[in-house]
Amino acid sequence: MGKKNRQRDEFWKQAKRVCRLNERQVAMAKQLGMNPKKLPSLIPSSSQPWKAPVGVFIEELSAKRFGKEIRTRSGVLPRENTEKPLRDRTPDRCVSQLENLVCYFANLSDGLEGALASRRASPDLLNRLAKALRRLAEDIEAGHALPQIPEMDFGDDAEQEFSPGDDEMAGLDDEIPF
Repeated sequence: MGKKNRQRDEFWKQAKRVCRLNERQVAMAKQLGMNPKKLPSLIPSSSQPWKAPVGVFIEELSAKRFGKEIRTRSGVLPRENTEKPLRDRTPDRCVSQLENLVCYFANLSDGLEGALASRRASPDLLNRLAKALRRLAEDIEAGHALPQIPEMDFGDDAEQEFSPGDDEMAGLDDEIPF
């Protein structure tokens, strides 16, 4: 065995010990092409309660990439069981998040109404909507700040629906009493 192979094996042994990985998780990490020197940087700190342990993270990545079920001694390991509850959810923080959600959904509703008015409802629009809502749900669960404006693009026609054109503005100027 060459010097490089021995060094590589030493790095994997060290990563296995530091990250508390079992042989199956090490094999999965190798199959995923992970760098054993970088694995310790994935260990969650106490200020990162949303982060899964390195072994669980590796199993989830492997399941996602190769379509395998995640197995533990008790069976399939769902992600929800590995997450720790967030402690920084104060009432003020919850109120702020709810206010942002109300704004987000009001803006989303306006955009969708514009898409309906211009007859642009399509499977692509629904797919983008599903992706945006999934991202929003992940942000809520992680305790991140929520956007007030959807990041979706409703198309050029929807933007015209929100801002009146020059022809419409000309008629409005005549109605101003002063």
